[in-house]
Amino acid sequence: MGTATFRKPFAVFLYPEGSDDWERLTATIDVTDETYTTLSIDLSEYVGVYRLDFYCFSDANMASLYITNVNITSNNACDPISTYPYEYDFSDVAQMTCWTTEDENEDGNTFYLEDNALCYRYNADLEADDDVYSPYFVLDGHQTLTFDYYCGLSSYPEELKVYLYDGSSFTIIMSSTEMTNTTPITQTIDLSEYTGTYKIDFYCTSETNMFKLYIDNFKIESSSGVEDHSKAEFALYPNPTTGLVNLSEVVSRVEVYDFSGRMVMADENVNSINLSSQANGVYVFRITTNDNSVITKKVVKK
Repeated sequence: MGTATFRKPFAVFLYPEGSDDWERLTATIDVTDETYTTLSIDLSEYVGVYRLDFYCFSDANMASLYITNVNITSNNACDPISTYPYEYDFSDVAQMTCWTTEDENEDGNTFYLEDNALCYRYNADLEADDDVYSPYFVLDGHQTLTFDYYCGLSSYPEELKVYLYDGSSFTIIMSSTEMTNTTPITQTIDLSEYTGTYKIDFYCTSETNMFKLYIDNFKIESSSGVEDHSKAEFALYPNPTTGLVNLSEVVSRVEVYDFSGRMVMADENVNSINLSSQANGVYVFRITTNDNSVITKKVVKK
C-alpha cells in the first residue's frame, strides 16, 4: 500500500456466471502495511464458472491499494479409479473435485452443477463447444457405463457426444445424440472392448441459443465376481513398494500400466513383479488368475 497511515479496506467476492448473486469470500480486510501480504482462499466448495471481485471501499483521499500475483491453483491430482462400482449423482460437491470442465470456445459458458445434476447452459450467440471430464478409470474389459440425460425444454433440443480419453487421444463411444426429452433417459454403453486408463468426456455440441442440457446418475460398474475375488482372496505386498511386489498366488498373467494407461510391464505364470526399473508413482496391475478371473489393483512405488 502507498502509505502506512492510511487505511484501505477491501473484501473478495465470488460471482457465478450468468447471475447477479454473489458469495462473500472474506471478511473486511484492513490494509495498513506497506509490505506485501499473501492471502489464501479455499475455493474447494465451488464448482462452475465464476468471476472474482476485489472490492475496495476505503474513505476518500486515501493512498493506493495494490493487488498483485493473483493465482488460482488446482489440487485435482486424483488417482485412477479401479474399484467398482463408481457412482456419482452430482449431489456431493466434494466428489466433483476430480472432474474437470473445458470451455473450448471460451464463451464463458460451460458445465456446472445445478439441481443435483451436471448442467450446460446455452449461449445466445455461439454454438456449444464444451466438455466435462470424469476422473481416470482403469478399464480391464469388464466395465459398463450408464448415465441419464435430458434437456430443460423440449422445444430447445440439445446435442451430446461421449468419448473415452486416454490423455492423448479420443475414442467416440456415443455418437451425436439430439435430445428433446425433459425426463431422464438412461444410456448404457458397453466398455468391455477397452483396457487401460481413461476419462469419460461428455461433449456438448448444441446449437446457438438453446436452453439447458443435463447429465445425471453417472455409474461405471464391473461384471460380477471380479471385485469379490479381488477383495476377499487376492493380495499384493508390500504396497507401497520400493521395487519387488509379491502376489498371493501364482497367476496366469500380470500386466502393469502407468498413470497414462501405457502398459510398461507384463509377465506370465509368476507370483511377483519387480518395479525397480520403473519411475516412482502409481501403477495399476491387471491380473488374470488361473481361473480366468481378472483383478485390478493399484500399487504405489516409492
